[in-house]
Amino acid sequence: MHVHNEHERVLPAPPEAVRPWIERLWTGGEQDAFPRDRFVTWRHEQGDETTLGHATLRFRLRRWDGSRWEAEVLSRQFEGWHGFDVERCGDGTRIRHTLEGDARGAMRWRWSLAIRGMHDWAVESLFDRLQEAVATGEVPDASARPMGATVGLTYALVDTLSGGALSGAPKWLPFNWGATAAEMRSPMPCDALLRPPHQQRLFRAIDVRAPRSLLFRWLCQMRVAPYSYDWIDNYGRRSPRELTPGLEQLAEGQQVMRIFRLAAFEHDRHLTLVLDDARAQRLFGELAICYRLDDTRDPHATRLFAKIVARYPRGAAGWSMRRLLPWGDLVMMRKQLLTFKALAERDARRA
Repeated sequence: MHVHNEHERVLPAPPEAVRPWIERLWTGGEQDAFPRDRFVTWRHEQGDETTLGHATLRFRLRRWDGSRWEAEVLSRQFEGWHGFDVERCGDGTRIRHTLEGDARGAMRWRWSLAIRGMHDWAVESLFDRLQEAVATGEVPDASARPMGATVGLTYALVDTLSGGALSGAPKWLPFNWGATAAEMRSPMPCDALLRPPHQQRLFRAIDVRAPRSLLFRWLCQMRVAPYSYDWIDNYGRRSPRELTPGLEQLAEGQQVMRIFRLAAFEHDRHLTLVLDDARAQRLFGELAICYRLDDTRDPHATRLFAKIVARYPRGAAGWSMRRLLPWGDLVMMRKQLLTFKALAERDARRA
């Protein structure tokens, strides 16, 4: 099935004012005019190649000369491209978005039943946001264009069933336990450790009535124990219930919970880990985790927020992990965070 889809808008600004905003599309940053509040965006640059996308869609940038921005769609079920044409129109700029290619297999009915409506909304919303960015110098935080009943229902259904793959902010178990939408959309150090797109994002958060410095000391204890269900993941040995002197002396590359490596850290702020055990990688795929500590309105409390990003192996193992790991992680990490909460609050009371 051949697909040809066009959207056009005349913006009341010269091309030189519009081009910089197009260059920033799909960066995921504050100047990204794509409706990233509804569709999470990303960009990955390696050497001369730039791949970008939103949710799990991937594109390869193949042209940008100031008048045409063109990217190849990287999909086995869609062979084609999409892009923008920019041209002067009087005192303004005509911008045209084109999506063209051949849909194969399941993409033929997915495009007709679900993707086309969301695509049309996303392009028109992008134009709205571009227009406001050019006029004010800032991209709006929220997309004002309504989705409509049918597109809104489709979006909600797909996002819920995929665990927040569209929005990047899942609402339900097992993908989210305790985290707010703002926390889930905030950038984390683990985001850059795995090649995008991330196939799954898991979020866990809890309030702990203890100082950040004390709670960070307890996170450092993961160098010697996992602090979850010890009979499952610590060979039956109980994780230490008192702080071990010296474990807060961190260095990148240290082993954490036996199968992870410390990839980055900032004292009293975050610990970022990456799965670094060959056998575990064959089973789970690529995983990166960040534990972040934030202040709260309560000066005596700390917010403990954790994010996991995953890329699963191919085949039956990956299919199984995509469905089983979120539930297994929910059980184990929930226990871990509750244990850290109990121990840190106990020590805070002692102090």
